[in-house]
Amino acid sequence: MPYPTRSYVTVVCDVCARPLEYDDDATAHYDTADDARREARIYGWLAAPDQAVCPEADGPHRDAVDALMPPEPPAECDGQLTLTEEIDQ
Repeated sequence: MPYPTRSYVTVVCDVCARPLEYDDDATAHYDTADDARREARIYGWLAAPDQAVCPEADGPHRDAVDALMPPEPPAECDGQLTLTEEIDQ
């Protein structure tokens, strides 16, 4: 068969639809989604199982990255008062 069918995985930013490209502007193609995620992270992308965000640093991209991050844990330091506590005198 002179035209075999092959399936590949590419990575596309969910915010701006930019594909992951090599340095020569060729779109990267991978055999598996795991390979694609691994390579995207090497190129500075945030690559979750169901979402990818390129390293562009504008507002919409920062918002997308923030939405993927877990909430920050509360800061706790032994002996430190919280803003709502008062010092007993």
